[in-house]
Amino acid sequence: KVEHATKVIKDKNIYPIGPGVLRGQVLIINNENFQQLATRTGSQVDVANLKTLFTKLGFLVDVKENLTKRETLEVLMDFSQNKGHITGHVMILVVLSHGEKGGKIITHDDKNVDINVDILRNFNNENCPYLRGKPKVFLFQACQGDEVDMGVKARG
Repeated sequence: KVEHATKVIKDKNIYPIGPGVLRGQVLIINNENFQQLATRTGSQVDVANLKTLFTKLGFLVDVKENLTKRETLEVLMDFSQNKGHITGHVMILVVLSHGEKGGKIITHDDKNVDINVDILRNFNNENCPYLRGKPKVFLFQACQGDEVDMGVKARG
């Protein structure tokens, strides 16, 4: 359960996130279905939970589903240049998809997008002036290869 904050803490080491309803913008890209790869069953639950969380935290949330490489690059460019970032305090990008080794995200059409070159670079201070001096949060939920992580036994 998300509860509203009761006070704002100000400190020189904390990014200023002032009072008000709109904290910033969140873009969630969810690739659940692919041309050749397996469907990512259950990702809709993650999207619903993330949308609820960020909305309750005061963010404007946009969800894009099953994007091709071309569509992904266009959506990322549009989001990085969105003038709504001028008044927002934080930008959050969430990508839920299959992935490959070397920092690649797989798009709906089974092509890859490089996290550093195609995504992060769009949001640096040179390419994204509306977010200069503001925190940018990137969350990637994507495997980086075909090895299975069996996990560990819980303590206790």
